[in-house]
Amino acid sequence: MPDLIDLYATGNYYTDITIEEYRKTNRSIWNETDSQAQSGTWYCVEGSCQHLRQILKGNKFMGGILVDQFYDNPAKLSETIEMNLRRSDGLMVFDIVHIITKNLWKEVEEGMKRGGSL
Repeated sequence: MPDLIDLYATGNYYTDITIEEYRKTNRSIWNETDSQAQSGTWYCVEGSCQHLRQILKGNKFMGGILVDQFYDNPAKLSETIEMNLRRSDGLMVFDIVHIITKNLWKEVEEGMKRGGSL
């Protein structure tokens, strides 16, 4: 019987992609389950991946993206795809209907190329 692999999926639903970018904007984030706004490098894609890597101690995880956050800035969709592919063990896209209806295939392809998956 093959070994079972645990794979954690996280929602990296942040518009700041890098830790450097987060430090410049220094925005507070109010997630659905928070009782108050939060801040810190957790609240950017790179920082979230970095912290999860430490916490999960070698267990694999994939970063999730929320496509509709990038309607006004499609180039950042490519960036978040790239960062998740580089810093996590996979990518979950929520949800494909946004890519189809807004015709964001070029941005997806670019992010996948830069992230080493194409």
